[in-house]
Order: sequence, then C-alpha cells, then structure tokens
Amino acid sequence: MKNIMLTVYVTRNGETEWNKEKRMQGHLDSDLTGKGKPEVLLLGEKLKDINFKRINSWQSDIPYGRAGKRKKPVPIETDKRLWRLI
Repeated sequence: MKNIMLTVYVTRNGETEWNKEKRMQGHLDSDLTGKGKPEVLLLGEKLKDINFKRINSWQSDIPYGRAGKRKKPVPIETDKRLWRLI
C-alpha cells in the first residue's frame, strides 16, 4: 500500500457585518467589515504560492471571486453539508 500525504487547509472568511453584530448564522453571506477586508487580503497573501488541487466550499459564492484572483485557476467544488462545520 502506498502512503499518501494529504494536507487540508481550513480557512474562514474575514470579519463580516453580521459577525460584528454577533449574529449566529452560517447560511448566508454578509459584507466584509473594514477589519474583514484586510483579513481576507492577508489570508490570500499567505496562501498565494500554494498549489491547490481544488477548493471545497459550502454554497457561498464568495470563494469564486477570491479564488478567481489566483495566478492559476483552481476548481471549486461546493457541498452544502460543509456549512455544518462552520
């Protein structure tokens, strides 16, 4: 049997308006705050040189915009079951 190394990166969005209001939810998107925008940019900077094979996300459209800015496009697979992990 061949050993396979799998690395999983779990990330979260930057702070949103609803996070700031302490609203407990995870099914809908809200806008990033002034704090959340630089958080997302910093995360993108830290991950930019990683050669991802794919991105898995719940039903949000946000990763499409973020991942589309990568040097090499990465396939994004959505799975509504993932929101339960949030």
